[in-house]
Amino acid sequence: MEPTVITALSKREEEIARFVASGLSNDEVAQRLSLRRDAVEDYLSRVYEKLGISTRIELVLYILSRYQGTESEPAPKAFQRAARRWHVA
Repeated sequence: MEPTVITALSKREEEIARFVASGLSNDEVAQRLSLRRDAVEDYLSRVYEKLGISTRIELVLYILSRYQGTESEPAPKAFQRAARRWHVA
């Protein structure tokens, strides 16, 4: 299991933050977690508020800044893909 990236969030908020940061849309997150889209949006609003951010790109940067990984344990592939998608790595 990978280390906790965001300790200020509930388990569900962190799960949603990770999915969003890996590039999934709100609809895709909702589908994966069997939630309604508006529930995902509510969780995401709380994530943004708790982290003091306001956009998806800020969420990606926040997570990447806290978990870059090491040579022996690289950052999760989903984060690497998201960083390339958002042009931050």
